[in-house]
Amino acid sequence: MSEFRIKTEIPRLDVALNHKTVVGCVGSCFAQEIGTRMREGGFEVGVNPHGILFNPISILHYFQMLSGVRTARMLKSEKGWLSLDHHGMLASDSEAELSEKITVLNNVANGIFARTDVFLITLGTAHVWQWNDDSTVVANCHKIPANHFTRRLASIEEIVKALQDCMDLFPTARFVFTVSPIRYTRDTLVGSNRSKARLLEAVHTVVESSSKAFYFPAYEIVVDELRDYRFYKDDMVHPTDLAVEYVYQQFLSSVGDTQTLGVASDIRRLSRAMHHRGLTSLTSAAEAQEKAKLEIARKIEEERSKR
Repeated sequence: MSEFRIKTEIPRLDVALNHKTVVGCVGSCFAQEIGTRMREGGFEVGVNPHGILFNPISILHYFQMLSGVRTARMLKSEKGWLSLDHHGMLASDSEAELSEKITVLNNVANGIFARTDVFLITLGTAHVWQWNDDSTVVANCHKIPANHFTRRLASIEEIVKALQDCMDLFPTARFVFTVSPIRYTRDTLVGSNRSKARLLEAVHTVVESSSKAFYFPAYEIVVDELRDYRFYKDDMVHPTDLAVEYVYQQFLSSVGDTQTLGVASDIRRLSRAMHHRGLTSLTSAAEAQEKAKLEIARKIEEERSKR
């Protein structure tokens, strides 16, 4: 019998993920989804420590700030002190408070990214907003009036250079690039597709020119293989948990071996059981959580010892 869907060809990536591997997930909310699941599976993962980043230029700026070659652009607004290079979650009452928050998160990010073996970079859009005062790309407009910004599509060449510069900052790490399958309908479907097309072409240009860069087809899995609205939430744009889980499992199978997948599955099951609230007694709940923690630690240590 013929298949009722077109299956995405999943490449085997030369990454060799296991529970000794340190992973950094940076980019759009899709990176957040995958990173959270990896963390549940017992992997050591840093997931967007400063918040979500949507475009490749802002991702480069973020890494440059961590490296000390760029400083955050802070300004005072009606909402308090904000950084044009960071998520709104860092909004503060004073410049000193904002600076302190950024410093603390920089230390957290550098603590894991300096040891990261594999970066999973998820690109959301090629559309960027430039701050008119200095014509540089911002990560977040913070609902500041639009006349302070100029919006444009980044060129393929510009995106390629940004991604290559990101890799140059971490010469020993491998990079897995994905393009978020979430359509930006506010740009219209035509505008969203133009944006995704530039991201896809840029990523493949980088992958074809580097032995440490790889592409994982999350975009194709959701848009082509799971092209049914039952795999989308009520907004018809964001994939359901079932769809994200399917992509996650496909990703793991492309970078991990059978042993790693089995251990990750066991640890996720234990992690979820540990947070289950069905137990009636606080004492029994605490005992169950402690038992699950010990079992998770044992499984991780057992797999690491075999590597």
